[in-house]
Amino acid sequence: MELPALNGLSCPLTNNALSVVDSKDKQRGDIVIFDEKIIFSGERPDDEHPLNSIIVIEFKQPGRNKYAGDENPVLQAAKVINAIRGGKYLHKGRAIPIANADIPATIFVVADLTPKLRQVLTDFNATMTPDKQGFYGYHANHRVYYEVMDYTKMLSDAKKRNRIFFDKLNLVDNR
Repeated sequence: MELPALNGLSCPLTNNALSVVDSKDKQRGDIVIFDEKIIFSGERPDDEHPLNSIIVIEFKQPGRNKYAGDENPVLQAAKVINAIRGGKYLHKGRAIPIANADIPATIFVVADLTPKLRQVLTDFNATMTPDKQGFYGYHANHRVYYEVMDYTKMLSDAKKRNRIFFDKLNLVDNR
C-alpha cells in the first residue's frame, strides 16, 4: 500500500519497500531509528558500524478500541527490536550489526488512550504518568524502555514547545 503521490514521488508505507533495510518479518515499526558508533579518524571502513541503540516509534489508529490479548502496542514494537537484535533485518544482504544483545532500546507509542488501551497497559504493569495522559515503564524480559503517549497530549506539547518559533515567523493562528 502506498500513500498518495507527492510531486510525483510515491511514499511507501512499509519498511520492506525501502532499499536500505530488508526484512521478511511481518512486524514492522512505523519509524525505526538506528544509532551507530562513528569513530572519528582518518580512515572510515565501510564494512561494519555496530548499532549503539534502537528506537521504535509506533502510531496507532485514532480512536482504536479493539485490542486483542496479543495486540499490546508495546509488545508489538518489542518484537521489532528483538527481530533487529536477532539479525532478521538486513542491510546490503547482511544482518544489521549490533554492538551487543543488551544495547539500549526505546519504544514510543502514540495512540488515543481509550479505556481498552488503558486497561491493556494497566494489565501490562505500566506506570501512569502524573498527568494521566500516558504510561511508561521498563520491560525486563525484552530489555526495552517504553512510553505511551496520548495523541492529544503529543500535539499540545508540540504546539507549546514550538510556539515561539511560529510567533517569530508570524505563522500563529490566534483563534
